Amino acid sequence: MDLRVPDDHNKRRRPRRLTDGELVGMCSEFLGAGTETVAAALQWIMANLVKRPHMQEAVRREINAAVDADAEEVGDEVLGKLDYLNAVVMEVLRLYPTATLVFRQVSEEDDIVHDGQRIPTGTNVLFPLKSLAQDKATWADPNEFKPERFLADKGGENVSLVAAAGSGGEIRMIPFGAGRRVCPGMGVAMLHMGYFTANLVREFEWREAEGELVVDLRPHFGFFTVMKHPLRAHLAVLP
Repeated sequence: MDLRVPDDHNKRRRPRRLTDGELVGMCSEFLGAGTETVAAALQWIMANLVKRPHMQEAVRREINAAVDADAEEVGDEVLGKLDYLNAVVMEVLRLYPTATLVFRQVSEEDDIVHDGQRIPTGTNVLFPLKSLAQDKATWADPNEFKPERFLADKGGENVSLVAAAGSGGEIRMIPFGAGRRVCPGMGVAMLHMGYFTANLVREFEWREAEGELVVDLRPHFGFFTVMKHPLRAHLAVLP
């Protein structure tokens, strides 16, 4: 790779090549953060739609109203029109953020004082994403799965995933982080989640299995937050 980075061990911080260890670490992050997170989120989306057939049907009706019956697939150009589908995706990201924590370091020259608590410069801070997105002081019915909270025509809340100047949206959930170090793949991840969900719901009816295969929405917390028991469902091809 031709990429050069400042050498922190050189007084003049002259650019240097990445080491083999740094390259391996970057590739590992691309594979993990770039694929496993989206796969886990997609499984959470489909599990919630299996558990709530009326919501699955509402998503399907919205898709069928926006896409021609003879279209081969739901194209990405349609996704922006699917408000309820996007609300379902947002609600899954709120209740089941696949990233467990966001790590940041206080970089201000002076210490930060918040609510009487002093946070010294250089302090490492961990943000628990699930706790932030289910704060009772911020969200109504925070533990309930309610996609309509993101629908403007249903009195939804104006929530933004990014700190866009003048957007008017309030940041109350950060499944992709925030600020200058927000996940660079956020746009692609949102596109993939919407695209695959739309086409899976359009082509198949997803039904909950019985017995030991019943949908279990309990999480397993690790480097990523995944389902404690992977989704198992019955699929029926739709005409």
